[in-house]
Amino acid sequence: MSTDGLKTTRRAFVAGAATGLAVPAGPTQAAQPSLAQSLAAATVASRDRPVPSEVLDRTVWSVIDCLGAMIFAAGTPEVGPFMTLVGSRRGKPRARVLGAGVTAAVEYAAAGGAFLIHANEMDDGDMRSQLRASSVIMSTALAMADALDQSGPAFLRSAALGYTLQGRLAAPQGPTQGRGWMTSGVWGPPAAGAMAADAMGLGADQITSAIALAASASGGSFQYFHDQTEEKRLVVARAARSAVEAALLARSGEIGARHILEGPAGLYRLFGGKDGMPPTVEALTGDLWRLEGPLFIHPKYFAASQSIIPSLDGIAADLPDLRAAEIETFTVRGDASWAPVLADKIDRFAPPATRIGAMMNFSYVLGLVLVRGTAMPGDYADLPDAAAVVLARKGRFQLDPEAAVLRIDFTMKDGRVLSSLARYPGPQDIAPLEASRRIAKFNALTSRIEEKRRVALLEACRALPGESSMRRWIGRVQSLTG
Repeated sequence: MSTDGLKTTRRAFVAGAATGLAVPAGPTQAAQPSLAQSLAAATVASRDRPVPSEVLDRTVWSVIDCLGAMIFAAGTPEVGPFMTLVGSRRGKPRARVLGAGVTAAVEYAAAGGAFLIHANEMDDGDMRSQLRASSVIMSTALAMADALDQSGPAFLRSAALGYTLQGRLAAPQGPTQGRGWMTSGVWGPPAAGAMAADAMGLGADQITSAIALAASASGGSFQYFHDQTEEKRLVVARAARSAVEAALLARSGEIGARHILEGPAGLYRLFGGKDGMPPTVEALTGDLWRLEGPLFIHPKYFAASQSIIPSLDGIAADLPDLRAAEIETFTVRGDASWAPVLADKIDRFAPPATRIGAMMNFSYVLGLVLVRGTAMPGDYADLPDAAAVVLARKGRFQLDPEAAVLRIDFTMKDGRVLSSLARYPGPQDIAPLEASRRIAKFNALTSRIEEKRRVALLEACRALPGESSMRRWIGRVQSLTG
């Protein structure tokens, strides 16, 4: 039997694949740096520029927020299996996971920190893309700072760089959850990979490879939201681990795809669809030395899905004296984009069976806050709260095509109707400092530690700009957490 037809088919297939995937060749194309190369060059060029004082201050506050989340999570039994796995991982260099009393190979220490930061829905967010900002970035920065024994200022600059790179990479596409991906799992790896490579003092070519190798592991299915399961913690843990692994591999000489961001099979196309447009070089790298990322980090004060919190903030602003016992019913009004997410869960409310399910359940979180006045991780210990369930059953969703933001109408037992509008931070809004509120959150998350140790932990964080040894600093903080 002749094989000519088969050969022709194979040739056509290979030619078609090459046409669809190859980056066009030519003198202009070859001479023009890729986005990853441009980002790496800008990272190296920014090393000798001083970090703005406001950036240093905000990064310290992010350390405080993350430390509180890690300490609380480390005291809960459900993190035990993953921390045991992390502690079993050998290799050098090594680093510690704050709060957990675990030491591991640096890439697994980064993973352990990310797991703890994200474990109880208290990690902060960057509203430019609605991503969890700190879980991948701060965990990686802390692990590298310990392994390399950076100074405090070098660590703070590194974390600020990570926040800035992650925010700039993610902003052009905005949230990816609607396309089925966890945004931190997509943009955390390349940003943290570049940050880790920069912390090691690698050159631009190696940082390019670190970005590419880390980005090749980007992903993280958003299906956990629909099934109300806990693997979202693993998404950020894998992202942090991949970032550090990529930097270590780049240092050893491994080469990554330089067009990993804007190429035909790059991140912007993969996670943004066929029309996914990458940013310009200027948008990605311009004035990178400003390290503005930490200014966009909004802390969380409720252990709840980020999508629920604007409605809670709206109630606090519009109806500060609202009492659960006085509510007859409530109606959540939103446009068609909200219906697939909220309508069925509100109209057919079922008491949550898991902590993560409770934290993602709009009606339950609303009921919990109105009944208890708070929704911190400890408030989910006795699940479900009977009074919160009673109130949650009183809700319904109503489609309102004219609704610019979510609105909640509360019909009171005396016949009055009281309304609140969700308060969404603008994507380019600088986050308010809210120092007293953040301290209150830290104290609540670290309540298992005696007060004098909590005060000492805060003092240690505030002293970071003058710290000469992060290895010594982490040891001191570890001892204070018990």
